[in-house]
Amino acid sequence: MDMEAFLKEFSQSRYDTVTVGTDGAEVYLRKAPGSLSQIADPIRPSSEPAPSALDSVDERKLIKATRVGLFYPRVKVGDTLEENFIIGQIRAMNIMHEIKAGKAGVVQKILISSGDAVEYGDLLLELEGQA
Repeated sequence: MDMEAFLKEFSQSRYDTVTVGTDGAEVYLRKAPGSLSQIADPIRPSSEPAPSALDSVDERKLIKATRVGLFYPRVKVGDTLEENFIIGQIRAMNIMHEIKAGKAGVVQKILISSGDAVEYGDLLLELEGQA
């Protein structure tokens, strides 16, 4: 199957992500949020956006992804972090990249499950205490 046919097949499939690998190279594809086929009737947007549970969290207490790939946390809720503590790894192109906390605090929530795909800026952890 050529690349164009593969991409067309993927875009029309019910899947939103796919990883393809050959000869030591790996490509990860993720559909744009608006391109997913609709399963239910669309909900009309209200005039005000719905508040997220994380909207009230101080930005200084959040740790975000610094690259695209699959996230594997190395911490658990309750762990105390220092600024240079390695909180996990992001696998991209079959290479594991260590992710540092960048701030001190205690892990309150892990927001991404192990092995889930992340993009730049996705929220990984929420800290409590001095961050």
